[in-house]
Amino acid sequence: MTVSQRVRGILKSAELSFELGIINAMRYGPLVHANVPDYAEILLRVFIEEKYLTERRFFNTLADEIDNYLLAHRAANQAIYREVADYFINTRKSFRNPLHHTVHVQGYIIEQREALLCLMKFDDLLKVLFPTVAPNNMDDLNYPCYIRYIRMLYDENLGRGNHLLFQAVIATLRRYEEQDNYVCPLEHDASRLISIRRLFRQDEDTIMLTVLKFRPILRAKIVDLLGQQGKSLTPRQIRNGLMNDPDVQGLRGEEVEACLQFIEGEQIDRRGIIMVVNMRYHLVPL
Repeated sequence: MTVSQRVRGILKSAELSFELGIINAMRYGPLVHANVPDYAEILLRVFIEEKYLTERRFFNTLADEIDNYLLAHRAANQAIYREVADYFINTRKSFRNPLHHTVHVQGYIIEQREALLCLMKFDDLLKVLFPTVAPNNMDDLNYPCYIRYIRMLYDENLGRGNHLLFQAVIATLRRYEEQDNYVCPLEHDASRLISIRRLFRQDEDTIMLTVLKFRPILRAKIVDLLGQQGKSLTPRQIRNGLMNDPDVQGLRGEEVEACLQFIEGEQIDRRGIIMVVNMRYHLVPL
């Protein structure tokens, strides 16, 4: 069995933990904290067995052996690996005995962001140990869809993500759920999982076009056009100015207007802020 096949089996098994984290991270957080470190340990074993034969070892010993291997080979991601490995070691230590719960864990309740962070750390470990394994190319896996949503949800939870994009994604997921009209118990809302698979299985450009109604590249094109013109333009003038651009073929007025509404008032990479006066848009220098 190849490494890719072994990793695929691990991800397939770990999907349930990701589903529980999406359905209700606070309610199922203890299960996430209990199971995900075990899957992380299996990843360590697969990695080290590919490098040299080894008898059964404890988690800490495995983590140290891999750390030494990465150091010896001067791996660029060694520091990231050490951080992630220490995270799972500490998570396992603190969770095995409920009496040890101190900061983020009260009894058997875990904060949503802590459960989501645990899932993201697993993905970080996967990328460090097996950078050539591409879950996106494994059609039968829902894992890539889940982790993309979880990272977006985590950033929104911390208030550092793109709030407008997140709201548009949530609105799209709700629309899918209403269309499908699945009847599910609240404790296992499969409709949200199915909607996430449906949306996030697409490439980034298609997702953006679906939730925001415009192509991602259009934002930069409009900013460049406003910067070159040095004057305010109407949505129709912006569309006409981009009509011959091969990167945005078939550009429609509705797509331009959707993009303008999204970037209105946004600071664009120190170049300025998109402002609108009397339905005319211009780039105001900082």
